[in-house]
Amino acid sequence: LGVNQKLTAIALPEVHLGISQWAENPDRDINCSHVLKWAMSNTVNMSRSGLREWGLNGVHFLTTMDAPETSFLDEKMQLSELYGPALIPRPDHVVVHHSI
Repeated sequence: LGVNQKLTAIALPEVHLGISQWAENPDRDINCSHVLKWAMSNTVNMSRSGLREWGLNGVHFLTTMDAPETSFLDEKMQLSELYGPALIPRPDHVVVHHSI
């Protein structure tokens, strides 16, 4: 950031804890560098975890390309697997209060 500029990030307590643990620096304040590196690390890890599934999808497409009637697969996922755990909506002032 430039001169006399400040960036403030607001996060849920569990996100703050996750960044602190990832940075292996739980006693220090978290700065922008920690947040950006943590976000990039999560992006890389999630991309890596999807590579096998993407490859399987590609193989399935190639093997069924000439016979579309064979391309149907049984559904094997529950919504919770697709979207993760349910989120509980909380008013902004509650989230901000718990983050300060």
